[in-house]
Amino acid sequence: MVSNIGSFNIKKISDRFLLIGCVFFPILYVGALALIDFKDNVFSDLSDFFSATIQIMLLSVLSYFIRYIRWSWLLSRAGHKVAFLEGILSYIAGFAFTISPGKVGELYRIRYFTKLSVPPWLVISAFVYERLLDLVVVLLLCMVFVVDRSELTLVFGFVLSVFLLILILISWPELIDLPSKLLKSTGLFLKVSRIFKSGIAGIKIWANFVDISVGFSLGLLAWLTTAFSFFWLLEDIDIILPMSMALSIYALALLIGAASFLPGGIGTTEAAIVFLLTMNGVMFDTAVIAAVTIRVGTLWFSTLLGLACVLLL
Repeated sequence: MVSNIGSFNIKKISDRFLLIGCVFFPILYVGALALIDFKDNVFSDLSDFFSATIQIMLLSVLSYFIRYIRWSWLLSRAGHKVAFLEGILSYIAGFAFTISPGKVGELYRIRYFTKLSVPPWLVISAFVYERLLDLVVVLLLCMVFVVDRSELTLVFGFVLSVFLLILILISWPELIDLPSKLLKSTGLFLKVSRIFKSGIAGIKIWANFVDISVGFSLGLLAWLTTAFSFFWLLEDIDIILPMSMALSIYALALLIGAASFLPGGIGTTEAAIVFLLTMNGVMFDTAVIAAVTIRVGTLWFSTLLGLACVLLL
């Protein structure tokens, strides 16, 4: 019953948001870039821009593959093995909604994993578990080279707050039902809250040394792949910084974007990259090119790749 409810909800309400996320936000982003270019002629030399973007995309694909291996591991440890092709397409399809606060739109993959006999609550459990591991990984990358202590304090507080919230919900799952009880809901809202309640409780499935170690190691490898692509991008556009600093700048910018709670951290992540680079002697125009290139090759590429998988499925 719950599986049908989860599948129905996702299928019923998500397509309109898919249209908004995959059409409106890219148009808005491109419009903002056009405005910047009109004022400052930042993107006058596009040859290096596109060449670097292709390289980042290739490394992004490798990162997504590693992340799916982790996802598949979590599902198998919970007793659900899925076919590789259907599984990876269903996983990447969630990226169509990655432009959302906290990437919660990636739960769109519930629509497809329920068809593979994976219950919605387990998809939620794996999603939250992944996000927690990713927060730890990215925070550690921030600390490889302390770029800005005040910013680092901010993101550390953000990560700690997220962990405390999840721990509270795991300890007192009835809090998830509280809004529906206060609203005296008996319909869709109540059913969804129950699925999320089961999803949060399900995180405990992987609360052991083996799963945490495997999940963390694969997450670290995936994020290092993307962070290294940022370092190589900087070298391509003649920004010479120590590798440790480049990795930390990228990781810190991602956490700042996540802490802003804006969809996909759009704007805040780019601004953080530009600010941190200029603080380390990089010219503003060059910093903008670096910020836009890494985001096109990661965030926007993953969105288009997710949409392609949605169409295939």
